[in-house]
Amino acid sequence: RYLVLDAAREAHRHGVPFGRIVDPLGDGVAIALAGFFAAAAIGLERRYVEHVMAGIWSRGLSLTRPVELDRLLASVGVSRRALEAQRANASNEETLKANEAALSRYDLWGVPTVLVDDRAVWGQDRLWQCRE
Repeated sequence: RYLVLDAAREAHRHGVPFGRIVDPLGDGVAIALAGFFAAAAIGLERRYVEHVMAGIWSRGLSLTRPVELDRLLASVGVSRRALEAQRANASNEETLKANEAALSRYDLWGVPTVLVDDRAVWGQDRLWQCRE
């Protein structure tokens, strides 16, 4: 509940559409991560994150629904074939485990963790702590 309230507050503050949410937990997370790796391979990671997060957090799109996934991928410029190749890429699992280990050093988990130099915070409402 905190995450959604925090995200809603920050979205409103910055004029970002928010509200029609489809939680990607489960297979949606695996799909989202594979898509990110596919986008990163062609330099489109920021575009991917912007489009996919808007789909999940404001347009009610599910990554587990093939038609909606294909629409999101097309809006970014990532193919389904590239996403599926990344799902099969074992080295991505090593990257994810390294990221989890880094988060655990700060006693944090998942999104929205922000790391600046060696200061880590969880939640957009803590960004001010990174500026001190």
